Formats: sequence, structure tokens, C-alpha cells
Amino acid sequence: MRIRSELSGAEIEALYAGLDRRLDGLGLESQPEVALRILKLVSDPDSGVSDFARVIRNDQALTGRLLKTSNSAFFAQRRPVTSIDRACVILGMERIRALSLGFSLARASAPGAFADLPRRIWGVSVYRGCLAAEICRATSGGSELAAEAFIVGLMLDVGVPLMHKMLGEQYEAVLSAARTPSVLFRGEFNGLPFTHVDVAAVLCRRWSLPELLTLPIEWRYVPPPDREKSDEPLQRMQRVAYYAGAVSVKPDVDQPTEGRPMATAAERLFDLDGIALDEVLANAAREYRVAMTAFTDLAEAPDNTESITRQAHETLADLMAAEVTRQVNAETAPPPGSFRFDGFDLEVRRLETGDAVAVLHSGEEPIVQHRFDPTTGTAEQLLMVMGIEQLEESELGRLRAYLLQLAA
Repeated sequence: MRIRSELSGAEIEALYAGLDRRLDGLGLESQPEVALRILKLVSDPDSGVSDFARVIRNDQALTGRLLKTSNSAFFAQRRPVTSIDRACVILGMERIRALSLGFSLARASAPGAFADLPRRIWGVSVYRGCLAAEICRATSGGSELAAEAFIVGLMLDVGVPLMHKMLGEQYEAVLSAARTPSVLFRGEFNGLPFTHVDVAAVLCRRWSLPELLTLPIEWRYVPPPDREKSDEPLQRMQRVAYYAGAVSVKPDVDQPTEGRPMATAAERLFDLDGIALDEVLANAAREYRVAMTAFTDLAEAPDNTESITRQAHETLADLMAAEVTRQVNAETAPPPGSFRFDGFDLEVRRLETGDAVAVLHSGEEPIVQHRFDPTTGTAEQLLMVMGIEQLEESELGRLRAYLLQLAA
């Protein structure tokens, strides 16, 4: 197979067709449904919180990620956030748009791809997304493109783990020798049959992403026009992708390898002086920590639907786990009550605050948790919230009696 630098323009389409078939062999989605529905909302200026919530709640894994993020220490909520509507309000529309689309697209490209590659690649991708979004927010007229810039930044390196999956040791040699993104690209271009940019371009085409997202990813190594020459949205996004994609990032941290990376380019492309660039980097670091709350463990790439469902259940179960651990006082609280409804195990216990928490299990797997006030909630209301429809009368009576004990 000829190396990428030897191919003519006419041969690129044949290369992309071949890559598309290879991606089929990895089990990648052709059109991730939730991502495309979210993308339509992103493109609709009249879409609001309720529109996004309606789409998101149909995706259990995405719901769990966003709930987990809204319950993180970054947002300091006094009570757990248990509804996606409330999570949308807390996170804000811009984060909801960016995180929802980013999670859906990244998950669609993840099956098996990250298993043999260090997690640092994923952390770097999330940081690039945050940096790209913050550059947009800091530039005149660019803030409305921040969510889209996050997606572009996140997807710039999506081809790297897939390259590793397809080429194995042959790619490891190129990857280990690359100290910067541009060196990696040159190594691929001059020594391999295709590059990670080619893989990313094919993914974008498979998903029918708009040019505003696709072309900046394809052009990440092409020097963009200065802002004085062209300031259309596509050219703005190309400048953002060019800069965010060229910055060398420390693995698994929220900062680049240089204090002020490519400062001259930042001033030329975005009119950001040193102080403004420092602020962009600080904001990107903050948003990176928020985003990683949503994207944690995605790089582990579940290989099948069962694994995805299990991870989603674990994510939902984590929502209040830390708080429950802190609040439960084993010496004063009555023993947990255990019940069985509709083939599931239900455990209910009182918290130190006076509230109670119910945890629904399937075998050893927690499915969902719900916090409630035992002085006002009834057994029937609790079971309805937990999604239990088959109400065994004997167990229902035991649950009523236990709730009365908790309310006392």
C-alpha cells in the first residue's frame, strides 16, 4: 500500500472509501442518532432547554453523564440534581450543547478504539475542545460559535486511537516518535498509507456533519487566513482548529507544555495579547475539569450494548453515592429496609439530614437512586418514581411500615 504523500488528489476519494469500510469493521456507527438530533437543535437558534432535555432523556448514558456533571463540586448544589431539566438549567445551554454533542459523537467513535492506547490521548482531546471554546468566547463575535468550537477541538485527535486500532505496532512507532502534533502528522503523511486527519474526515462524512465542523477538522494543519483577510464563521473556526490542534498538551492535565503556547500565532490569529491568552488558558483549564466529569471513563470504550448499559447504570448510581456515604450515620440511623418488587431489590435507608434514599438494584447492579422526604412521601409515590409497576401487597405493606418508622 502506498504512503499518503504519494497519493494524488484523485486517489484520495478511493482512500476515503477504503477507510469507511475499515471503520465499518470496527463497529462504528454510521449516523449516531442522538448526536444528529442534538446537532439539529444546535443549528436551531430557537431551540431551548426543554428541547434538549427531551432528546437527552432518551439516552440513558448521556443523561447519567450530564446529571453527574451537574452534581459535581464545580456547581456546588445544596441538594442532588436528579432531573435532566434541572441539569440543563445548572449547566447552561452552551455546556449542554457542547457536552451532549461531544459525548454522543465521541461515544460513536469509541468502540474498542481506546482500549490499547494510553488515556492521555482522550484527556488531550477534551482539553483541545475546551481551549477551542474559550478562544471563541474571548474573540469578538465568536462566542456564538463556542459550542461548535468545543466539538471541533474534541474531534481533532479522534483519528489517533482509530489509527492505532487499524495499524497496531506500525502506528505505535510513529506515535512514540512524535513530540508535537505537527511532527505526528508529518510522520503519518510520509510513512503511512493514511493519517489521523483522513480518519477524522471520513468519520465526519459518515455522520453528515456540517461543513462548519467538518472542514476545520480536515484543515487543522493548513495555515488559515489572517483575521483581517477573512472573518466568516468557517474561517474563524479554521483558525481556532489550527491553533488548538497545534498546541502541545501535557498528558492527563489541564495545561499545555508551554506557559503561553504559540503566543505570536494567538495574537496574529485572534488579537489575543499575553494577558488575554493567559485568561483563555485559565478558563480552558477550569472548563476542562468540568468536562472531564462528563467524559470520565469514556476512553475505556465499552465493546457492546451490555457494557454501555452497565456503565450508564453505574453512572446514575454514582450521583448521590458520595453524599450518601458522608451523611449516613450508622449509629443513629435505623437498619436499611430491604424489599423486592417486580424482580428488583429495593433498599431504603435514612440519612443523617432526616431525608431518605432509595436504591434500586438488579442483582448486584444499582440501577437508580432517589432521595426523598419520608415525612411526606408515600410508598406508592416512591415506587412510581423508581419505575416499579408490579406491587406485591405483602412487600408494599412492609414498605409502608418502614417509611412510617423513618418518618417518626
